Amino acid sequence: MLGPALPSVLSLDFQTGSLAAVALMALAFAPVATLGVRAIDEAGNTDRGRTSIWPFFRVAPVLVGAAFLGGLFESGVNAMGALHALHIGFVATTAALVVTVIAAGSLMVQYPLGKLADRIALKLLLMVSAILLLASSALLPFTAAQPTLIWAVAAAWGAVGGGLYTLILVHIAHAYRGVAVAAATMAAVVAYTAGNIVGTGLGGLAMELSPELGLPLLLLTLSAAMIAVIAFGRDMRKEPAALSPQTALCAAS
Repeated sequence: MLGPALPSVLSLDFQTGSLAAVALMALAFAPVATLGVRAIDEAGNTDRGRTSIWPFFRVAPVLVGAAFLGGLFESGVNAMGALHALHIGFVATTAALVVTVIAAGSLMVQYPLGKLADRIALKLLLMVSAILLLASSALLPFTAAQPTLIWAVAAAWGAVGGGLYTLILVHIAHAYRGVAVAAATMAAVVAYTAGNIVGTGLGGLAMELSPELGLPLLLLTLSAAMIAVIAFGRDMRKEPAALSPQTALCAAS
Protein backbone atom coordinates (compact mmCIF):
# COMPACT_ATOMS: atom_id res chain seq x y z
CA MET A 1 0.00 0.00 0.00
CA LEU A 2 2.73 2.46 0.96
CA GLY A 3 5.15 1.59 -1.85
CA PRO A 4 3.66 3.73 -4.63
CA ALA A 5 3.48 6.73 -2.26
CA LEU A 6 7.15 6.65 -1.25
CA PRO A 7 8.61 8.46 -4.32
CA SER A 8 6.11 11.29 -3.87
CA VAL A 9 6.30 11.58 -0.09
CA LEU A 10 10.10 11.19 0.19
CA SER A 11 10.96 12.93 -3.13
CA LEU A 12 12.96 9.92 -4.34
CA ASP A 13 14.65 9.96 -7.73
CA PHE A 14 14.36 6.96 -10.05
CA GLN A 15 17.56 5.22 -8.92
CA THR A 16 16.89 5.64 -5.20
CA GLY A 17 13.26 4.65 -5.62
CA SER A 18 14.26 1.51 -7.53
CA LEU A 19 16.68 0.49 -4.78
CA ALA A 20 13.98 1.08 -2.16
CA ALA A 21 11.58 -1.10 -4.16
CA VAL A 22 14.09 -3.95 -4.35
CA ALA A 23 14.75 -3.67 -0.61
CA LEU A 24 11.04 -3.77 0.18
CA MET A 25 10.54 -6.82 -2.07
CA ALA A 26 13.39 -8.65 -0.31
CA LEU A 27 11.90 -7.75 3.07
CA ALA A 28 8.47 -9.01 1.99
CA PHE A 29 9.87 -12.35 0.80
CA ALA A 30 12.01 -12.93 3.91
CA PRO A 31 9.23 -14.56 5.99
CA VAL A 32 8.30 -16.82 3.07
CA ALA A 33 11.88 -18.05 2.81
CA THR A 34 11.66 -19.40 6.36
CA LEU A 35 8.81 -21.79 5.49
CA GLY A 36 9.70 -25.37 4.72
CA VAL A 37 7.73 -28.16 3.06
CA ARG A 38 7.30 -29.93 6.39
CA ALA A 39 5.77 -26.82 7.98
CA ILE A 40 3.17 -26.65 5.23
CA ASP A 41 2.48 -30.41 5.28
CA GLU A 42 1.90 -30.35 9.02
CA ALA A 43 -0.92 -27.82 8.60
CA GLY A 44 -3.35 -30.72 8.43
CA ASN A 45 -4.00 -31.52 4.79
CA THR A 46 -3.28 -35.22 4.56
CA ASP A 47 -5.05 -35.83 1.25
CA ARG A 48 -2.41 -36.51 -1.38
CA GLY A 49 -4.78 -36.91 -4.34
CA ARG A 50 -4.21 -34.85 -7.43
CA THR A 51 -6.69 -32.15 -8.32
CA SER A 52 -7.91 -30.45 -11.47
CA ILE A 53 -9.23 -26.90 -11.56
CA TRP A 54 -10.87 -26.95 -14.98
CA PRO A 55 -14.28 -28.36 -13.95
CA PHE A 56 -14.77 -25.31 -11.72
CA PHE A 57 -14.67 -22.99 -14.70
CA ARG A 58 -17.84 -24.73 -15.89
CA VAL A 59 -19.71 -25.57 -12.68
CA ALA A 60 -18.77 -22.49 -10.61
CA PRO A 61 -19.10 -19.40 -12.84
CA VAL A 62 -19.83 -17.06 -9.91
CA LEU A 63 -16.66 -18.10 -8.10
CA VAL A 64 -14.48 -17.81 -11.20
CA GLY A 65 -16.13 -14.62 -12.48
CA ALA A 66 -15.90 -12.84 -9.12
CA ALA A 67 -12.24 -13.83 -8.78
CA PHE A 68 -11.46 -12.53 -12.28
CA LEU A 69 -13.24 -9.23 -11.68
CA GLY A 70 -11.63 -8.85 -8.25
CA GLY A 71 -8.15 -9.26 -9.70
CA LEU A 72 -8.92 -6.89 -12.56
CA PHE A 73 -10.25 -4.11 -10.36
CA GLU A 74 -7.81 -4.43 -7.45
CA SER A 75 -4.55 -4.78 -9.38
CA GLY A 76 -5.28 -4.81 -13.11
CA VAL A 77 -6.51 -1.20 -13.19
CA ASN A 78 -3.68 0.21 -11.06
CA ALA A 79 -1.76 1.50 -14.05
CA MET A 80 -4.92 2.60 -15.83
CA GLY A 81 -6.11 4.50 -12.76
CA ALA A 82 -2.83 6.38 -12.58
CA LEU A 83 -2.87 7.01 -16.33
CA HIS A 84 -6.44 8.33 -16.12
CA ALA A 85 -5.34 10.67 -13.33
CA LEU A 86 -2.61 12.01 -15.64
CA HIS A 87 -5.20 12.40 -18.40
CA ILE A 88 -7.44 14.60 -16.24
CA GLY A 89 -4.55 16.86 -15.20
CA PHE A 90 -2.76 15.42 -12.18
CA VAL A 91 1.04 15.64 -12.05
CA ALA A 92 2.89 12.32 -12.19
CA THR A 93 3.73 12.06 -8.48
CA THR A 94 0.12 12.73 -7.49
CA ALA A 95 -1.27 10.37 -10.14
CA ALA A 96 0.88 7.57 -8.69
CA LEU A 97 -0.99 7.97 -5.40
CA VAL A 98 -4.06 6.48 -7.10
CA VAL A 99 -2.35 3.10 -6.75
CA THR A 100 -1.85 3.70 -3.02
CA VAL A 101 -5.52 4.60 -2.60
CA ILE A 102 -6.59 1.41 -4.42
CA ALA A 103 -4.34 -0.65 -2.13
CA ALA A 104 -5.56 1.21 0.97
CA GLY A 105 -9.18 0.51 0.06
CA SER A 106 -8.37 -3.17 -0.30
CA LEU A 107 -6.52 -3.34 3.04
CA MET A 108 -9.14 -1.51 5.07
CA VAL A 109 -12.17 -3.50 3.91
CA GLN A 110 -10.91 -7.03 4.52
CA TYR A 111 -11.69 -7.44 8.23
CA PRO A 112 -15.14 -5.76 8.28
CA LEU A 113 -16.17 -7.58 5.14
CA GLY A 114 -15.12 -10.89 6.67
CA LYS A 115 -17.28 -10.12 9.69
CA LEU A 116 -20.23 -9.31 7.42
CA ALA A 117 -19.74 -12.59 5.58
CA ASP A 118 -20.46 -14.39 8.87
CA ARG A 119 -23.88 -12.74 9.08
CA ILE A 120 -25.09 -12.00 5.54
CA ALA A 121 -25.65 -14.33 2.59
CA LEU A 122 -22.58 -14.47 0.36
CA LYS A 123 -24.59 -14.13 -2.83
CA LEU A 124 -26.07 -10.87 -1.56
CA LEU A 125 -22.64 -9.53 -0.62
CA LEU A 126 -21.26 -10.46 -4.03
CA MET A 127 -24.19 -8.75 -5.75
CA VAL A 128 -23.74 -5.58 -3.70
CA SER A 129 -20.02 -5.62 -4.50
CA ALA A 130 -20.65 -5.91 -8.24
CA ILE A 131 -23.21 -3.09 -8.10
CA LEU A 132 -20.71 -0.86 -6.26
CA LEU A 133 -18.14 -1.56 -8.95
CA LEU A 134 -20.69 -0.64 -11.58
CA ALA A 135 -21.54 2.60 -9.77
CA SER A 136 -17.91 3.59 -9.22
CA SER A 137 -17.09 2.94 -12.86
CA ALA A 138 -20.07 5.08 -13.89
CA LEU A 139 -18.55 7.97 -11.93
CA LEU A 140 -15.25 7.81 -13.82
CA PRO A 141 -16.27 10.12 -16.74
CA PHE A 142 -17.22 12.81 -14.22
CA THR A 143 -13.69 12.99 -12.86
CA ALA A 144 -12.72 15.22 -15.78
CA ALA A 145 -14.92 17.98 -14.34
CA GLN A 146 -14.36 16.96 -10.70
CA PRO A 147 -10.81 15.57 -10.50
CA THR A 148 -10.96 14.91 -6.75
CA LEU A 149 -13.65 12.32 -7.43
CA ILE A 150 -10.91 9.98 -8.65
CA TRP A 151 -9.91 9.28 -5.04
CA ALA A 152 -13.36 7.95 -4.14
CA VAL A 153 -13.46 5.86 -7.32
CA ALA A 154 -10.00 4.41 -6.64
CA ALA A 155 -10.89 3.58 -3.03
CA ALA A 156 -14.03 1.79 -4.21
CA TRP A 157 -12.06 -0.20 -6.80
CA GLY A 158 -9.61 -1.37 -4.16
CA ALA A 159 -12.17 -2.04 -1.45
CA VAL A 160 -14.63 -3.98 -3.57
CA GLY A 161 -12.02 -5.59 -5.80
CA GLY A 162 -10.04 -6.88 -2.85
CA GLY A 163 -13.23 -7.72 -0.99
CA LEU A 164 -14.40 -9.98 -3.79
CA TYR A 165 -11.39 -12.22 -3.20
CA THR A 166 -12.18 -12.44 0.51
CA LEU A 167 -15.79 -13.39 -0.23
CA ILE A 168 -14.62 -16.05 -2.67
CA LEU A 169 -12.45 -17.70 -0.03
CA VAL A 170 -15.35 -17.64 2.44
CA HIS A 171 -17.59 -19.20 -0.22
CA ILE A 172 -15.04 -21.96 -0.86
CA ALA A 173 -14.87 -22.76 2.87
CA HIS A 174 -18.67 -22.98 3.02
CA ALA A 175 -19.39 -24.87 -0.16
CA TYR A 176 -16.64 -27.42 -0.73
CA ARG A 177 -15.09 -30.34 1.08
CA GLY A 178 -12.02 -32.54 0.68
CA VAL A 179 -9.77 -32.06 -2.33
CA ALA A 180 -12.41 -29.82 -3.90
CA VAL A 181 -11.30 -27.08 -1.48
CA ALA A 182 -7.81 -27.10 -2.99
CA ALA A 183 -9.14 -27.23 -6.56
CA ALA A 184 -11.62 -24.40 -5.94
CA THR A 185 -8.91 -22.27 -4.33
CA MET A 186 -6.55 -22.87 -7.25
CA ALA A 187 -9.31 -21.99 -9.73
CA ALA A 188 -9.96 -18.75 -7.86
CA VAL A 189 -6.25 -17.87 -7.82
CA VAL A 190 -5.92 -18.58 -11.55
CA ALA A 191 -8.94 -16.40 -12.35
CA TYR A 192 -7.77 -13.63 -10.01
CA THR A 193 -4.30 -13.64 -11.54
CA ALA A 194 -5.80 -13.60 -15.03
CA GLY A 195 -7.69 -10.46 -14.05
CA ASN A 196 -4.41 -8.89 -12.95
CA ILE A 197 -2.71 -9.80 -16.21
CA VAL A 198 -5.34 -8.79 -18.74
CA GLY A 199 -6.65 -5.76 -16.87
CA THR A 200 -3.84 -3.43 -17.84
CA GLY A 201 -3.86 -4.54 -21.49
CA LEU A 202 -7.63 -4.23 -21.84
CA GLY A 203 -7.62 -0.88 -20.09
CA GLY A 204 -4.83 0.42 -22.30
CA LEU A 205 -6.63 -0.67 -25.46
CA ALA A 206 -9.86 0.92 -24.24
CA MET A 207 -8.13 4.22 -23.45
CA GLU A 208 -6.38 4.14 -26.81
CA LEU A 209 -9.74 3.83 -28.56
CA SER A 210 -11.32 6.59 -26.44
CA PRO A 211 -9.34 8.43 -23.74
CA GLU A 212 -12.51 9.82 -22.18
CA LEU A 213 -14.97 6.91 -22.37
CA GLY A 214 -12.95 3.80 -23.21
CA LEU A 215 -11.99 2.78 -19.67
CA PRO A 216 -15.40 3.58 -18.12
CA LEU A 217 -17.23 1.60 -20.82
CA LEU A 218 -14.92 -1.39 -20.38
CA LEU A 219 -15.38 -1.45 -16.60
CA LEU A 220 -19.13 -0.91 -16.86
CA THR A 221 -19.39 -3.84 -19.27
CA LEU A 222 -17.40 -6.14 -16.99
CA SER A 223 -19.38 -5.10 -13.91
CA ALA A 224 -22.69 -5.64 -15.69
CA ALA A 225 -21.53 -9.08 -16.81
CA MET A 226 -20.60 -9.92 -13.24
CA ILE A 227 -24.04 -8.85 -11.98
CA ALA A 228 -25.65 -11.16 -14.53
CA VAL A 229 -23.42 -14.09 -13.56
CA ILE A 230 -24.18 -13.63 -9.86
CA ALA A 231 -27.91 -13.24 -10.49
CA PHE A 232 -28.25 -16.37 -12.61
CA GLY A 233 -25.35 -18.53 -11.41
CA ARG A 234 -26.28 -21.67 -9.49
CA ASP A 235 -23.01 -22.34 -7.70
CA MET A 236 -23.73 -20.32 -4.53
CA ARG A 237 -24.77 -22.92 -1.96
CA LYS A 238 -25.95 -21.67 1.42
CA GLU A 239 -24.76 -24.66 3.45
CA PRO A 240 -21.60 -26.78 3.38
CA ALA A 241 -22.03 -29.77 1.14
CA ALA A 242 -20.26 -32.98 0.35
CA LEU A 243 -18.67 -33.40 -3.03
CA SER A 244 -21.23 -33.30 -5.79
CA PRO A 245 -20.69 -35.35 -8.96
CA GLN A 246 -19.36 -32.21 -10.65
CA THR A 247 -16.89 -31.24 -7.95
CA ALA A 248 -15.90 -34.85 -7.54
CA LEU A 249 -14.35 -34.51 -10.99
CA CYS A 250 -11.76 -32.27 -9.36
CA ALA A 251 -10.46 -35.22 -7.36
CA ALA A 252 -9.89 -37.39 -10.43
CA SER A 253 -6.30 -38.37 -10.98
